[in-house]
Amino acid sequence: MLKIALGYIFILMLAGCSSSDFVPSWQYKIKNTSDSIKVIELSEFLSQSKLLQVSFNVKNGSKITKKFRYKIVWFDNQKQPIDTLLSNWKNVAISGNNNVYLSVIAPNENAVNYKVLIN
Repeated sequence: MLKIALGYIFILMLAGCSSSDFVPSWQYKIKNTSDSIKVIELSEFLSQSKLLQVSFNVKNGSKITKKFRYKIVWFDNQKQPIDTLLSNWKNVAISGNNNVYLSVIAPNENAVNYKVLIN
């Protein structure tokens, strides 16, 4: 009986040592070089015009206003980047400990994937 109890305690200790850092499946679609700016939510869907739309929630984890730039690199079904005028960097400022919700629509129907760049 003592061995069984010790076995359960050992299993519980191992479970307590396991990592609980959950990485969302969309995280690979983001390249972020900023320390205090974090994407905390991302969703994608088809817009009313049947174009891919990406919406993401960005949080400023610092106590002061932070400025950052972002852009979306769109890719076609052959994984080639689609170069458009909409591929320019956009500037955003977020006050301390606040969020901003950003949404971008693909430039055309050939855009089937994307990467969010933040710096």
